[in-house]
Amino acid sequence: MPEYRGDEFGSTGRGGGAGSEPWYARENPTEPDWRELFLGGGPAEILDRIEPDDPLALVQLCEDWLSDNAVLVHPDRLFVRAVARVAYAAAYGYDGRPSLLNWLLLRIDQSLQELMEEDFEEERFGIPPSGVDLDRYMDLIPRETGIEPALTRRACVIFNALSKSMREPFYRTVIENWTPEEFAMQKDRSLDEVVRQIQETTRHLVFSVENGEYGKEDEGR
Repeated sequence: MPEYRGDEFGSTGRGGGAGSEPWYARENPTEPDWRELFLGGGPAEILDRIEPDDPLALVQLCEDWLSDNAVLVHPDRLFVRAVARVAYAAAYGYDGRPSLLNWLLLRIDQSLQELMEEDFEEERFGIPPSGVDLDRYMDLIPRETGIEPALTRRACVIFNALSKSMREPFYRTVIENWTPEEFAMQKDRSLDEVVRQIQETTRHLVFSVENGEYGKEDEGR
């Protein structure tokens, strides 16, 4: 089960100034009143309470979960799926256990697994992404990789199937714009090792995209 790990969760990002922290990241976090949000009504009514103003901070939770796991899925897609899952699950019972944060993370992780599986299956069967979805995949893959826009979903599928140890150096430096020096310092690794791993992941990604190799044998999130 995904679990909030104190200072570790959400620690990979560098953004956010004073006063911008969501409730779960504050020094003395206070949970939103889940009874007010969840009790009474079915999934549609609960969705109306939790989606428009996002009192549960699901938008930020989704972004943090993607970042912490170094996964290439567009945060808008994850939020739409996760908020619906939360509304449905809440309508059929949440009694305060586990903690609200861990319960939300479980819904988010389930949604993420569904989206990655759908991407894999659509790529495997040659179903092209729609215009809006293609734009979202293109947002995730920097042009500097040289990967053609039409192949960016395939690139995401291949990348997400790699182990986290292979994904993270690339994700932090290429996607989140850390310098290799910053990543090496945070992970207490040599700069040469980090640079070599980024290069290896990039070569593997580009080669696999060009050759249509997107199996799940390397999966290890």
